[in-house]
This record gives sequence, C-alpha cells and structure tokens, in this order.
Amino acid sequence: MSFLLRLELGAVAALFSLGALLWANIRFPGSRATRWNARAFQATQIVFLMTALMDWAYGPYLASPFGLAWMGYPLIALPYAFAALALWWSLHDPRRYGALVLLAGAEFVSIIPILIWIEDRITFSFLAHGTIIALMSSALSTFVLVGFLIQDVPDLTSRHGRIVFLRREVLLRALPSLAQVFGLRYEAPRSILEAGSLEGTLAGGHLGVDSSPSLWPPRYRLRLRFDPEPHAGKGQDAGAGAWPPPSSGTSPVARALAGGWRVLDAGSGRALEYVSNKEMPFEEAQLAAMIDELTGRLAPSDGAHDASEAREETHAHDPAN
Repeated sequence: MSFLLRLELGAVAALFSLGALLWANIRFPGSRATRWNARAFQATQIVFLMTALMDWAYGPYLASPFGLAWMGYPLIALPYAFAALALWWSLHDPRRYGALVLLAGAEFVSIIPILIWIEDRITFSFLAHGTIIALMSSALSTFVLVGFLIQDVPDLTSRHGRIVFLRREVLLRALPSLAQVFGLRYEAPRSILEAGSLEGTLAGGHLGVDSSPSLWPPRYRLRLRFDPEPHAGKGQDAGAGAWPPPSSGTSPVARALAGGWRVLDAGSGRALEYVSNKEMPFEEAQLAAMIDELTGRLAPSDGAHDASEAREETHAHDPAN
C-alpha cells in the first residue's frame, strides 16, 4: 500500500489525467469539454488550498503555510489568496478564463520567491511533500486552462479570430456558403482547431465534410466522405463512375490528389482527406467541384472547367445571391 501512495505515482497519474483532458478538448469539443475544464481547474485549486495545512519544511516542528503565517510570515498566504479568488471565479463564470489565467499564473509565480524570502530568515528546507504537492497542483492548474483556450472560438472578423484562423480563413468562409448551395446542414467550428462541418443528403447518398484535427500526427485535417444509398437509382449509379478517381488528368479530384489529398478506405463509400500543419487554403469553387465529382454529379472526364461553369450556374440560380 505504501507504494501506491508514493508521490511519484501521483505525479504520473496527474500528468496522464492532464493529457486525457487535453485529448478530450480536441476530440470532443463543446459544452461538455468546457465543464470538464472547469471541474479540473477547481480540483487543482482545492488541492492547493488543502496544502495550507500540510508540512512544507523539514524542521523540528510542523511548518505549514498556516503555521508560518502565524509565526510572523503572512506573505505565505498570498498564493492562497490568489487560489481562493481563482476558485471563486471558476465557480461563477468559468467562460471568462482570462481572469483565471492571471490569478493562476500569479499564484504559481509567487510561491518560489516567497519561499526563498522565508528561507533567508529561518533555517528550514522547503522540500517536504507539502511543498511539492502545492507546486504541482498550482502548475497543473495553468495547463488545464489550455482547454479553455481550445474551446474559445472567436469571431473571424476580430483580431483574435484573424490570428487563430490564419491561413484557414478561406475555408472557414467557404463551408457555410457550400451548405447553402448544396442544401446541407452546417455546424460552426467547435474549437479553434476546426473550421466547421457539413452534413446532409446529396445525389441519393449521405455527404459529410469534417474538419476535426488529426491527433497523430497533430495536424489540421479536412475530410470529404460520400456514402451512396444502396438502392440509389440507375442514373445515380451510372453517374458515380469508377472509383478511385484517375491519378492524372484535369478533373477536380485528380487535381486534388496531385495537390496532396489522399483517398481513404471508406468501404462502399468514397472519402478524400487532406492534412496540413499550417494551412487549409481551399476556396468554395474548388471544394464544390470536388463534391460534385465525389457524389457522381460530375464525371471525372468532365474536367475542372465544366465543374467551374456548373458552380457559376448554381450561384446564378441561388436565391441567396
């Protein structure tokens, strides 16, 4: 049992939990992940506040922060004041995480200078378990706040939005426009690592456009997938054409494959994927032509020029335009 209580095992468990939390923010962004972030931050602050009664030093008697403050060193209570304010703020308005960043940062940064100041006045060595737990919980709280940053999707027109979505602005604008053109359901980006998604029925099948990032290797990702209905009409079957598409030529998909896209194994469906660590510069006309060919609305031999003309004609008849 003593091995299970070792501080090293607790540190490993804490780091694993932090990694799992950040993974959940990337893989399952939304209100649920935001609640997980708030609960995790509150847990780290509660653990830190509990260390006020733990022994922080090796000496002849108990030297807890509470005891040191009673001995005439009230400055040790400053990090705990920051922690109490951060905990109160996270319980009332965790979405405004800017204040949490300042409070948690001030809490962590102030601990070491205060301990050095106290060590200059007494002959204690602050290397006890209480000190390590306090430093670890305070440091973890600052890393937990990364989850709030991932969930904070700014307006593209704001300065924050232009920085966050740098080199992805064109894609971010193209997806809602494509939703109107094709009659698909659009979902706005759930995190700063996404650009939105499309889903709906098109050409007798189900079309999905997903921009959730790749976890390994860590990359931005855009995926187009089309699943034709098993009982689609003969015309749709004929229009679907051969798959995979040709590796060379002027068709939209062939040009995309030459530009870094790849074909995915989608069973009876069709899927294309593009990953990048810096940009997603895909315009509406390019994606629309690829969707046309992917769904069989445009045969590969028709070429990119015919696809562009088809898109222009669609826009001309679109009531939104």
